[in-house]
Amino acid sequence: LADLRGAAGLRIGFTCTGNTCRSPLAEGIARRLVASALAGGPRTSDGAARTKVLCDPADFGFEFSSMGVAASPGSPVSEGSLAVAKDFGVNLAGHTASRASLWAIEELDVIYGLTHSHVASLAGALPPELQDRVQLLDPSGRDISDPIGGPLGVYRDTARQIVACIEARLADWI
Repeated sequence: LADLRGAAGLRIGFTCTGNTCRSPLAEGIARRLVASALAGGPRTSDGAARTKVLCDPADFGFEFSSMGVAASPGSPVSEGSLAVAKDFGVNLAGHTASRASLWAIEELDVIYGLTHSHVASLAGALPPELQDRVQLLDPSGRDISDPIGGPLGVYRDTARQIVACIEARLADWI
């Protein structure tokens, strides 16, 4: 059973520009929503889990990460993303930015860019055999807006966009 669980999951990454706003939110929210889905827990219309009973996605072979195409490694998560993440039961306090690298992407099954430019930047830097791992997070083809420097409401709007995209992708993951 442990081998089956470990083989069932995916290694999923998210990338934005600086890895301090959108991609850490996407990483944390994805982990939370997958944990809730694996536990069979219902979600509210904004994606927050209604139940406190969660599974550890790692028990099912899921791994999540995030990185930035122009990140300053070690930079902390933005205050807005830190605050909004708490609304979804996600703690980003320990997150520090990391830069997208060939090594990191080779370890992933899929990496989602938050905008078309992130996808193009990654795909253009990868060898042809890895380019199909890079996809836009929004299955409908829209970019996720950048909240950096905006008020908390802008961060909440961005988080809601991320939740909707991740919920749309859950069926592909689980």
